[in-house]
Amino acid sequence: MFACCFHWQVKKNPSIHECQSQKRTGVPVGCTKYWVCERVIDWLKEDGTLGTTELIKKLKDHFKVEMPYMRVYYGKNLAMDKLYGHGTRVLTTCTDSRHR
Repeated sequence: MFACCFHWQVKKNPSIHECQSQKRTGVPVGCTKYWVCERVIDWLKEDGTLGTTELIKKLKDHFKVEMPYMRVYYGKNLAMDKLYGHGTRVLTTCTDSRHR
């Protein structure tokens, strides 16, 4: 029979880490547009006229994260598509361009 022995030794890495949590520049890596969508969908149900900047402020107050504008914008668009369907956003864009 085999007498297999493994000796595990934990070593501390003396060099600087290059993992995502150490390279983070203030933007949470796990907070995607899909994460934003799930968080803002209830706020948009209450008030569908909330803008992206207002949602950024609400996310910062509630979850203590600072998100880039475009990530929140795309997350808001996903939430609006889930709530009202894809055609409503296109329709409002078309009507806005006619009034200019």
